[in-house]
Amino acid sequence: MSLVRPRRRPVAPVVGRSEELTERQRRVAWALLRRFIEHRNERPGVLVPSLTRRELAQRARMPDRTVRDEVKALRRAGWPVCSLEQAPGGYWLTEDPFEWEAFIHDTYESRLGDLNQTAQAMRVTLAALHAKQFEGSGSAPQIGMALA
Repeated sequence: MSLVRPRRRPVAPVVGRSEELTERQRRVAWALLRRFIEHRNERPGVLVPSLTRRELAQRARMPDRTVRDEVKALRRAGWPVCSLEQAPGGYWLTEDPFEWEAFIHDTYESRLGDLNQTAQAMRVTLAALHAKQFEGSGSAPQIGMALA
C-alpha cells in the first residue's frame, strides 16, 4: 500500500537557497532533486523513495563521508533533506511539513535531551576531578579508583 499525499508543487528548490551552495553541495542537491522530480513525474502524489547513501554517493560522484557533510550543509541552507538510518534507509527531499517536523524531532531534538544528560553527568565527574586535585594530595586523581 502506498502512502498518498495531496499533489502540490515541489517546494524543495524554493525553500533551499541554491545561490550559496558549493559545487559539491550542488551535486548532492541535484542528485536528490532529480530523484524527487523523476518520481513526481512518474507517480504523482506518492511518497518519494529515498536514495541510499551508496546511491547518493555514486550519483554525486563523491565519498560517503563527503555526502553526509554536504547533506548537513544543505539542511543548514534550508533544503528539506530527510534521512533514515534504519533499513531501507537513505535520503530524500520532502515537501510535507509534517514529515519534516517529525524528522527534526526524531533525528535532532530527541538526541539533544540525551546529549544534555550525558554532558551533565560529565560535568559532575569534572567537578569531582577538580575537587580531588585540590584536596592537597599533590598527585593526579586516580581514575581507576572509581572502577575498582
